[in-house]
Amino acid sequence: RRSRFRIGFRRRRASRRKKDRGSKDGKDAGGAQGPKSPRRKVIVEFTGHSLGGSVAIILAARMQRHLSGGGPGADRVSLKVSSVVTFGQPKLTNHAGAMCPALRSLPLLRITAEED
Repeated sequence: RRSRFRIGFRRRRASRRKKDRGSKDGKDAGGAQGPKSPRRKVIVEFTGHSLGGSVAIILAARMQRHLSGGGPGADRVSLKVSSVVTFGQPKLTNHAGAMCPALRSLPLLRITAEED
């Protein structure tokens, strides 16, 4: 099963090749732009165990901040992080870092055992 992002990359690459070659009648294809494609709605869930749980939180926060803040690709993708579930995740940050808006807005479920 292929990921949607890989498919999008291949489509973009193919359309770039068509633009570079020009149209069949010899005119430059660079000036004629088609209708703007609608934004894709992508719902992402992150999970991780131990150190992977910390990585899942960092990736979710960075991805959400990047695309909601107008970074590259924000005009094509509407991203929503639906959940971040971690198992036995070690402490990620201190109190000041936990107050970061990117981390506070995540729907986070951290599962730990008493003996951890």
